[in-house]
Amino acid sequence: MSASVPKLSTLYPPRLTPYTPGSLKEFSYISIPLMFAALSGTLMLFLDRLVLAHYSTDALNGCVSANVIFNIFEFAAFAIAAMSEVFVGQYNGAKQYAKISEPVWQMLIFSALTALVFWPIGLFGAPWLIPNEFYAEAQPYFKWLCLFGPVFSAVIALMGFYIGLGKVKFITLIMVLGNLINLGLNILLVFGVKGWFEGMGSEGSAIASGVGQSFIAVVLLIGFLSPNSKRLYQSHRIYFCAETFIRCLKLGAPSGIGHLVAFSAWAFLVHLLAKTSDVHMTVMAICQSIWILLYFITDGIQKGMTAIASNYLGAQQDHQIHKVLSASVELIALYALISFIPLFVFPDFIILTFLNELPSSIDFEAVYQATLVSFRWLWFCLIFDTLTWTLAGLFTAGGDTRFIMVMEIMGSWFYCVVPSYFFIVIWQASPTLPMLLTAVYTLLMAISFYMRYLSGRWKKPLQF
Repeated sequence: MSASVPKLSTLYPPRLTPYTPGSLKEFSYISIPLMFAALSGTLMLFLDRLVLAHYSTDALNGCVSANVIFNIFEFAAFAIAAMSEVFVGQYNGAKQYAKISEPVWQMLIFSALTALVFWPIGLFGAPWLIPNEFYAEAQPYFKWLCLFGPVFSAVIALMGFYIGLGKVKFITLIMVLGNLINLGLNILLVFGVKGWFEGMGSEGSAIASGVGQSFIAVVLLIGFLSPNSKRLYQSHRIYFCAETFIRCLKLGAPSGIGHLVAFSAWAFLVHLLAKTSDVHMTVMAICQSIWILLYFITDGIQKGMTAIASNYLGAQQDHQIHKVLSASVELIALYALISFIPLFVFPDFIILTFLNELPSSIDFEAVYQATLVSFRWLWFCLIFDTLTWTLAGLFTAGGDTRFIMVMEIMGSWFYCVVPSYFFIVIWQASPTLPMLLTAVYTLLMAISFYMRYLSGRWKKPLQF
């Protein structure tokens, strides 16, 4: 790690695509395949929940409850493992190809070490972490997600190699195949096969997800160790480099801590809604499922921003950043237009699909009307949240992960959860209020991140 940074005169804008640097075509070329890759994952999670909704509403609510808790630890690990993308992108931009595989291996080692956290929590932590109302269905789902936790993290670390190099179409293909495996196993294991074995409910759904992710990890690893990668990027050199490991950890840890605290806030909110009423919880479960389904666009744009910005920063072509950000805003505007249609114009089909198996103990009309209103606020959440995480992708490439951490912690608790607690518990507010407060939270976050961008203090290029 002692090699010096190449002189500016030797560097040129990294050609991740055949299109003009900083253009909408370049940004779309990288981001859209990443969206489809993320879509295959979010669609499978959405379909998992839809399968469980048809199995039982208790299974759906248990899945949501367990998933929120699991996300506390999962996204903290993801934030650190994803640093492979930043380092790969900057090394690629600086044309230091022999170093590209080094951060990937460090993050794979980190992913393996997460078993020390995931496995004890999965095997012994459920009684303290999962609300009693959904424990029967949530506990086995949570256990199996945690047992597969290191695999989920390893997938992110390996994806960073391909994304940082702009090889995003391969990821899309593998994600689609892996999640088709997940879907098939999901239906099979949740409902069972008459005469062969009983359905496993939520437990079967978690096992199916883990197997699908394991397939993705194995195929990505095979590609990473291909002869071409060995020759160009020295990917066969498997070793622990304490310096690189610590640098990845220092850059990723603030985001990881931010995710951990933020998802703790969301877990608290879900726990609060579960204790308030079945209507509150069901409305949030439906809205959260739609958010997860559509999050593939946010995820693709964020990862695309990190990949492109990392390469430009590595090549010392900072002047391209504003062009890339402008291109991302154009893509977000298109997202706003498309998502408006199902959430404002044709929401009935979505809502009725989730309420198909609603038990008679829950007021159908109350859930329907509250969800209808909440969908309006959900649309604002989607747009403001995407703007926020697009800028977060840029800040990550620039090394400004501490700001992301501070804003995640402050925003999730003080902009959203604390007001929700006050209004829901003290004032017994409507089931539509949580999404309204979330919309305000995402707006304030977007404004804060944009002000940070204008200040220029996010730009802290890594030293090679």
